[in-house]
Amino acid sequence: MAARSHVSNKSSAQSKDAEKPLDWREILNEEAVWHDYADFVVWFRQVAPVLPVPAEARYSRFCSDLEFIRAQAALIYFDQKPDVTSINKRLKTYALEIDIEATAETRLPSLLAVAKEGDEILDRLFGSLLVGFAQFVADYQNGGPGLCRCEGVFRDARMSEVPLADFEKRYRQELLLLEEKSLLEDPGIQRCADFFVGRTKARFCSDACRFMTFQISKQLKDPSYLAEKQRRYRSKRKDSLE
Repeated sequence: MAARSHVSNKSSAQSKDAEKPLDWREILNEEAVWHDYADFVVWFRQVAPVLPVPAEARYSRFCSDLEFIRAQAALIYFDQKPDVTSINKRLKTYALEIDIEATAETRLPSLLAVAKEGDEILDRLFGSLLVGFAQFVADYQNGGPGLCRCEGVFRDARMSEVPLADFEKRYRQELLLLEEKSLLEDPGIQRCADFFVGRTKARFCSDACRFMTFQISKQLKDPSYLAEKQRRYRSKRKDSLE
């Protein structure tokens, strides 16, 4: 969904999390930037280089499972009640076990669903993610923190022909810049999909996302901004060489 890289665009503080086991929020953020199976393969080889890459059919099912969590997260974000009945129904289909060996030298959590079809790692992984998300929902309903979403925007030519999902249009309505420039339904500019928990004063997921949004905002308000910036850069570079 995005042209950015979650590795290169994060701040130094966030990069310290690079060795921690993945959780449901981080994987939702990652899944949002997979355009296709090839993108998933690149990501999986980064987080689990010692494991065989799951087949494309398993990847498709994993994305479908993640969409269930994403839909529940959207309800929480918009101050609606999550579907606890559906969450509990899914929880009943999973039994979990600690499996250090299966996740050695990876960023996958060691608490995995019990294998039902061999060692299919994505099915086992989703069980762990669902339990983690369910704990978040339980804490939220007991007065715990909710969800924030990054207010950054970015361009992605690969998404320009892809219709926006209805729920995504609602997220975009929160951005005054898109409304002012009549871009609420223009997929050429995307809203960053990154969720973070509880930091209600934070607006951006990273310094890079903040800077990219600033650049786009300036360019939309002044179409000559980028050309003028490049002209000044070339002028300064020329002066420094003389």
